[in-house]
Amino acid sequence: MKNLGRWILTVVCVVLLVLVVIVDRHYHGSPEVRADVPTAVGEIGGKLPDFTLPDIAGNPVRLSQFYGKGPLVLTFERSLDW
Repeated sequence: MKNLGRWILTVVCVVLLVLVVIVDRHYHGSPEVRADVPTAVGEIGGKLPDFTLPDIAGNPVRLSQFYGKGPLVLTFERSLDW
């Protein structure tokens, strides 16, 4: 009976290992850049090209308005009506 428990535990561990490998390959994707997906521009601490986007009230905001005023963190959130 002890050997049966060890055998089952070994099979479960092997199955879990195979699942981890499958999931890892599926979710990490390939390193190639697709032409239809825009890539990030710039680098950490670098200067991004100027662009304009509407704020929450719909007023246009330019990135250049914030140049020289200290560190800036940009986040892009998905709206509820998207």
